[in-house]
Amino acid sequence: TPCRNIERKSSHTLSPRDLEPQLLDRTVFKALRDARQIRAAVAIPPSEDHRWWLLRDRAILAVLADTGLTAAELCALTPKDLGGDGLKLTPGQLLLEGMEAEVRVQLENPYTKIGRNLPLSKGMSRVMLEWLHRRDQLLKARAQLAGSAAARARYLAEQKDNAPVFFAKPRGNTELFFKPMRTDSLYYVVNAALAALHERQGVPAARAQGPAVIRSTLIQHWVNQHGAKVAAELAGYADETSVRAKRETQG
Repeated sequence: TPCRNIERKSSHTLSPRDLEPQLLDRTVFKALRDARQIRAAVAIPPSEDHRWWLLRDRAILAVLADTGLTAAELCALTPKDLGGDGLKLTPGQLLLEGMEAEVRVQLENPYTKIGRNLPLSKGMSRVMLEWLHRRDQLLKARAQLAGSAAARARYLAEQKDNAPVFFAKPRGNTELFFKPMRTDSLYYVVNAALAALHERQGVPAARAQGPAVIRSTLIQHWVNQHGAKVAAELAGYADETSVRAKRETQG
């Protein structure tokens, strides 16, 4: 199963209130959908460029904000689940002013067999591509542990497409393979970023919030914009029943 390696533990203890269905404050949700706000919430000072996981965390927020993936779906994501002309851009091209290209998340629910083709906005695509280029660098550096030139080539050929898109921080520099994030680590990342967004918008963060609140809020946004049928398709539900049940639960 995906999401196994624990990166760090949150000191927050979940209460029954934390487990209630939630929706983000409208101002915070609007900020979450703005790539500039995500960059500010997950800031990377020049002196801390080595903290590559901050680029990863930005990309996680970008994907969640535009696609509403579940925590399990996001942890299990591989490059095979990505598409779009943005994947063809080199790091140098991405630096060019005005260079814009799209990244898409393409998934099929293994139970319902429902396919989803979810585009990221141009701003979010750029955030995602910045992480994917850094991910490639990390894989190339880690390939040096594989040994011979042939072994390094095999490692890169295998890991480029099969390693998780969002892998966990390794416990040391001797582990050859990157592992998927664990869902509780993902919760910690999202909770910290949402807390920063709340603070930037001057909105009190009254409780811990993870990927589920982003998904719930985005589904509600889709319902308002496109109706329950389209919202259900975008969310990967078999029909509108799940969307209606979620709305009734949330009141």
